[in-house]
Amino acid sequence: MKLGPYEVQEEIGRGGMGTVYRARSPDGRDLAVKVLAFAPTATEVARFERERRLLDTLGAAEGFVPLLDAGVSAQGPYLVMPFLAGGTLRDRLRRGPIPVNGTLALARSLASALGKAHARGIVHRDLKPENVLYDEEERPFVADLGLAKHFRHDVPGASRSAALTGEGLIAGTLGYMAPEQLNDAAKATPASDVFSLGAILYECLAGRPAFSGAGLMSFVTHIRSSSYEPLARLRAETPEWLSRVVARALAWNPRERYEDGSELALALAGGDLRPARRRAALVAGALGLGAGALAAGLAFMQESKDASPRPVPAPASADGAPVSDADRALAQRLAESAVVSQRAGRLDEALDLASRAIALDPGRARIWSVRASIDLDRSRYDSALADATRAIELDPKLAPAWGNRSAARNQRGDHVGALADATRAIELDPGMAPGWVNRGSAAFDLGKQEEAISDFTRAIELQPRLARAWYNRGRARHYSGALDEAVADFDRAIELDARSASFWAQRGNTRFEAGDLPGAETDLNRALELDPKYTFALKGRLLVRVNRGDEAGARLDLREIERQDPKDPDIPNMRAAIRQAFE
Repeated sequence: MKLGPYEVQEEIGRGGMGTVYRARSPDGRDLAVKVLAFAPTATEVARFERERRLLDTLGAAEGFVPLLDAGVSAQGPYLVMPFLAGGTLRDRLRRGPIPVNGTLALARSLASALGKAHARGIVHRDLKPENVLYDEEERPFVADLGLAKHFRHDVPGASRSAALTGEGLIAGTLGYMAPEQLNDAAKATPASDVFSLGAILYECLAGRPAFSGAGLMSFVTHIRSSSYEPLARLRAETPEWLSRVVARALAWNPRERYEDGSELALALAGGDLRPARRRAALVAGALGLGAGALAAGLAFMQESKDASPRPVPAPASADGAPVSDADRALAQRLAESAVVSQRAGRLDEALDLASRAIALDPGRARIWSVRASIDLDRSRYDSALADATRAIELDPKLAPAWGNRSAARNQRGDHVGALADATRAIELDPGMAPGWVNRGSAAFDLGKQEEAISDFTRAIELQPRLARAWYNRGRARHYSGALDEAVADFDRAIELDARSASFWAQRGNTRFEAGDLPGAETDLNRALELDPKYTFALKGRLLVRVNRGDEAGARLDLREIERQDPKDPDIPNMRAAIRQAFE
């Protein structure tokens, strides 16, 4: 069957308004083609045309599945969109709850997309897991504007939109519709979409819907009573601030919710900002402060400085001859010197020494592992991964190499692989404290907070002066809401290594969330003295200054962040936080 120039391959979805097919374009691309239902009513035709116009307004840049083409075939009108091979959020939820970090990333993307639609005067009205699609790069997109409409009439295109939902009619999906939509879908507002997204986030975290029922009236009663089991009972590792955000999004009264997607995005990014408050009571989020951002961890927020791994030399001398005893001995001394330089913080010197050692004796696994460790300290995670992998190939029983590869994988987002590598390192050497730290870090990023704290504690027992173990346990305790214990861990980490900007910034972060604004600003200032380009600390200090009413200082920090990276995705949220607090 053909729909215009598109050859239909298979049916992939069916709904009240039509059918979606996977189709092939004349140039061989896989596409999704939505065809209006057979013998449609005049209202369905008008709604389909409205969907086409709205898709023209909202595309991939706004976080929506874009419209590529539209036309009319013998089967009826059709819309053409990309075929997104990553499946739907519903597919993923069938496998169980989503990790907290993944839920937070998804929430930010969807809230941002809704905010852009709301700014254009459009309300979706049918946001649900089936209408969140992923592409091959795991990016989420909002789909299906079949029930979307303009809620404002002073925006482009609104004058062409007729009211297509009769007064008092229900339009949407039970379990995700806001209470006011159950009364009259025609009166849905951006706050209604906020409710839908809140229901999605609850389900991602809890592993089950917030609202359910055996039939329509059961659903309606459940939703209108706003009764759902608290997330703290179902997903203990959910940060308290995130639970509060979800609860506010699910408020029965739309006036008690976030006003629109942009405000929800701001709450997820920079704290729970309520419109009624003049000063922004910012609980940290994606700007780098607070429990939500701990999923990545301060050390993990640094972007890799190398776009590709360094070429790995072959494990033989340049002329293929065996390595001499003299070269082997010299390589050993160079590697030992590299470790000394690394511990002293002279990382460029350490890298040069380790590289010279490898050139002399490329078959020595320990030297590759030393350079991997140096690469980790220099935030060159791709190179660290390559070096650690080479060390493992040369000596599969070298525990430090498995530990270094675990750290590199964790930094690159492969938390499952990192956990496996760290576990292997511990099996080979149970007394190696860094191995326990690496496994705890991987567990932390997989949302396994109790396991992470246990591993960090074991590392501290084995090596009480390992600053990184105290620091990471502080992060995990902060994430779990134990702020006083977290500050105590950061105190110890700083006693052991006062040169780490990350340690100071994280203690400042924790103090901020505990309400100690002067202490937070002092710590963040110290972090910036140690590393003036530490954007994480700049963002944290900006939020502290907003809360303290220091408009001039907050704007100064914003200008510095913009100067360092004009494309930083958090800049719009920071501007909004300043605007809401002072304008």
